[in-house]
Amino acid sequence: DLLGRGRRDAPDRQATLRGAFDWSWALLEPREVRAMSALALVRGHIGADLAEHIVARVDAGSLDVLAALRDKSLVARADDGTLHVLESLRAYALERMAALPDADELRRAVVFALADEATRLRAALRGARARSAFEALARLREPRRSALEVAPDLRVPDGLEAVTRRVLEKSPSDRFQSADAMIAALDSV
Repeated sequence: DLLGRGRRDAPDRQATLRGAFDWSWALLEPREVRAMSALALVRGHIGADLAEHIVARVDAGSLDVLAALRDKSLVARADDGTLHVLESLRAYALERMAALPDADELRRAVVFALADEATRLRAALRGARARSAFEALARLREPRRSALEVAPDLRVPDGLEAVTRRVLEKSPSDRFQSADAMIAALDSV
């Protein structure tokens, strides 16, 4: 157990990774716990706007909460500006989320936030920004998969999941060659 091994002579909060996470988790406010749990549902890097949207779905003061999580080094910013939760911390947060009474609500909020993002990108599929919209949809692939892994019974509303899956499963060259077909498919949703 990676989280449970460490130095025997150190204080509990420093002896193991789990001890450090337990100590940090105990310092979080309830709204930070909810936001951290929601962000842990998403594996990989996501844009700051999407992270804000996910947190906003579980807490109205999303900018303050997200900033607090970044200040506490629980959410990291990559060089390209995207945000992510380290995999070991993500695993810990998912464990802790299971004990929350509103865990299903958090899962649903994240799945719907990802659907909202896909819907937002749908509008950008026409015109000069189509290529960047397809690239952004491709970046949603890993976050969407990870959210559905921990919430397999939840699905994106209104058939958007099937269309998004068709877009994301294509190779990048096929994806751009069939832009007109994908726009038509999205229009049918």
